[in-house]
Amino acid sequence: MQPDGDGIPLCVDLDGTLVSTDTLHESLLIAVKRKPSLLLRLPFWLVRGKAGFKRRLTAEALPDCSLLPYRPELLDWLRDQKSEGRKLLLVTASDQSVANAVSSHLSPLFDEALGSDGSRNLSGSRKRNYLVERFGERGFDYAGDAAIDMAVWSSARIPIVAGASQELEAEVERRF
Repeated sequence: MQPDGDGIPLCVDLDGTLVSTDTLHESLLIAVKRKPSLLLRLPFWLVRGKAGFKRRLTAEALPDCSLLPYRPELLDWLRDQKSEGRKLLLVTASDQSVANAVSSHLSPLFDEALGSDGSRNLSGSRKRNYLVERFGERGFDYAGDAAIDMAVWSSARIPIVAGASQELEAEVERRF
């Protein structure tokens, strides 16, 4: 983990980073368990794109945020950052409904929760562009876990790796 941000917001990814699972998969399993016939509808939902698919799926089933496998060390560090007055944002490609539910469950940890909105899938370069537009190049720190986060880390002041493979951690250290 890195030191506090001196007024720089800390943006934290959800799937694979804050939790060790993927909330889209969780929602899919819950939805299909409740209504197996949904399996036949999934391809039609995908026509709306990934963000539209997530919106439709989470309308059917949201994961129980109290049961998600949060990363305890990361949560402790985030709470320390918050207690030092740092602004924390949950920024995820998961649907906004999932972002809101997780943020509410962990309240008052996150100052804001930002997710995909049904038309824009907030991942990779789209997440990077949003954060740069909002905070400026190098105007935020970012905690992520996957290769798709390279785009975001490239514009972050400090790239924070949580829940990633050793290979990806080494690549982030090498690049940034």
